[in-house]
Amino acid sequence: MKKTYSFKHVGKRKGDIKNIYRTLFYRWLVKKFLKRCKTVLDIGAGSGIFYDTAKKLGKKVQGIDLNDKNIRDNIVKMDYRKLNKHFDCCFNSQLIEHVDPFEFMKVMEKYCDKILITITVRPCTKFWDNPDHIRPYTTKAMRLLHRDHGFKTIFAMNLYPTKSFIAIGKKIRKRK
Repeated sequence: MKKTYSFKHVGKRKGDIKNIYRTLFYRWLVKKFLKRCKTVLDIGAGSGIFYDTAKKLGKKVQGIDLNDKNIRDNIVKMDYRKLNKHFDCCFNSQLIEHVDPFEFMKVMEKYCDKILITITVRPCTKFWDNPDHIRPYTTKAMRLLHRDHGFKTIFAMNLYPTKSFIAIGKKIRKRK
């Protein structure tokens, strides 16, 4: 029997090709890096593509977002700084460039127990076209943030053809 995938939740337009690729990439991420993770937090869940993908693969997923239009199911309106619960994995995409990275990493150091996945924009001139962006990151900068907050970078890769990259950190020490 041929296996089929449902993409009914992808983006504003059903079948949006970028969101289909995103869903397939997230499936690979969850299967490859979250084998030992039961609980997952999707920070800045947006349209919920990662949330839906992890949930379909059997993870207990909680999502948080500040935008009212993204609130549904188990995605609640909440600021990550108000976090008070531990998760095996914390996932964030296109978020860290908008917030104080040291404040963000302190929260992750405290509440992320195993795996931290960050997807962010690579440094480029287009980065500065968004006035909400505070600073761009390189893979080296992400490695240093990981190291200084109790994580070891276990995977980093540019995500072509997008202008983003992914950095995955594994918890190596508990918060003091």
